[in-house]
Amino acid sequence: MSVANPTEGSERLNVPAQELTEAFEWVRTVQDLPAHLLVAIYSTIWFQKVGAFRRLEDQSLAEERYHKELDTHRVILDRLIAEGEEINLRAKKMKISKLPSGSTLEDLESTLESLHLTSRRQYGPKNSSTTNAAIMKIMDAA
Repeated sequence: MSVANPTEGSERLNVPAQELTEAFEWVRTVQDLPAHLLVAIYSTIWFQKVGAFRRLEDQSLAEERYHKELDTHRVILDRLIAEGEEINLRAKKMKISKLPSGSTLEDLESTLESLHLTSRRQYGPKNSSTTNAAIMKIMDAA
């Protein structure tokens, strides 16, 4: 372990996204922190939250709890989308294309799009049974 890399030589530490968010709450109170650094900090935390969310989805599916937890899933998903959209808007207004963390605006937008796709596929409009039957009839005819 070194000062520059405290986890060097040890097992990787996994910090839950919520704990990471709480640890950086002080950022909101600092008045003279440059705006581009705020965007970088918030985007880094957001990417960690999205990663934690995706791991929870996988775990929930593996443990066959996914359908029982859909209400909670939707709330978390909606919050992540809203938070990501806000960070994306700020980055665009400030004309930030690459963050100090190495992430890019395209990374942010791609991750947001994956969350939007999840939302649309899971919670978006569904076909009626009549429409599904018509589709099946067309598919069977082919």
